[in-house]
Amino acid sequence: MVTAMLVVVLVAVLLAITIYYQQVSIARAQQIQHATQAYQYAVGLETLISEPMRAYVKAKPDELSQFRWPLRLDPIPVAGGNITAWVTSMQNRLNLAELNTEEIQLALKNIIVSSETKISEESALNIIRAIREKLEHDGVISEKKNEPSNDEQSTTENNDSDLKQVKKQTTELYSPSELRVVPGMDAQLARDLFPMLVILPNVTGIDFRHISPLLLTHLAPDLSLAQAQSIMLQVKNDPKITTVSDFSARVEQANSELSPGLFIEKSDYFMLHSVITLAQQEFHYYSLIKISGNERAMSLKILARSRTPF
Repeated sequence: MVTAMLVVVLVAVLLAITIYYQQVSIARAQQIQHATQAYQYAVGLETLISEPMRAYVKAKPDELSQFRWPLRLDPIPVAGGNITAWVTSMQNRLNLAELNTEEIQLALKNIIVSSETKISEESALNIIRAIREKLEHDGVISEKKNEPSNDEQSTTENNDSDLKQVKKQTTELYSPSELRVVPGMDAQLARDLFPMLVILPNVTGIDFRHISPLLLTHLAPDLSLAQAQSIMLQVKNDPKITTVSDFSARVEQANSELSPGLFIEKSDYFMLHSVITLAQQEFHYYSLIKISGNERAMSLKILARSRTPF
């Protein structure tokens, strides 16, 4: 009798375990299916945004103030959930691919020194040096070298295209978060610093229409945060501010100055952030996009996709 009861209990336990693992397997398969479905929706959104981006490319300088970033798409209902998405400029930050320029180094030092970690200028310079060494090691930026002689120039030109291609492939997938391993980069400094950094292929410049007031104070150190906020409010609301020169003039009126060579008048690089909700599961996808063209034609190229922000 006891043996029979033990057999019944053992069979019941084995049956319960089998049912449990079957349920886990079904749930896992559903999650994979939803993730695949969400990814396809995210890829589809890359095509959907081509229309508003085409309007942006065709816009004249005095029309650019009408574009508000982030550019939010209308929510899209889908079977079992919904989709929301928005596009932001990636050229509102310091591009570390240009770290070999003095202006970017100075702005980076100002950000580090003003961090809540209270880092000295000497320590800030050491951190910048370590960042540059890592980026050079990872192929994001090239080491500074002496200009080649006439005899060496032809050989150097033969290697230029290969070097640029390697750098381009690396930077398209490189995130500032990879700098966490740099000596002196603690968690607080990373929180203060990374939102102001980006790593994009090629020399890009900062779109003066998209820069944050806080970053502007680091590029024009004599500006207070209140003055920077006032200037950026003017940039958004005054259609007469159409060029970098107009922007620089507003900064000069606040008794400060900045290097106009750091800025551009129109962004080329954008990030599409897609949020897909399916069966109460939320999936985030990020697409790094480069747009180019003119009034006649526009080119939209997807450089990279990721489940985490660039």
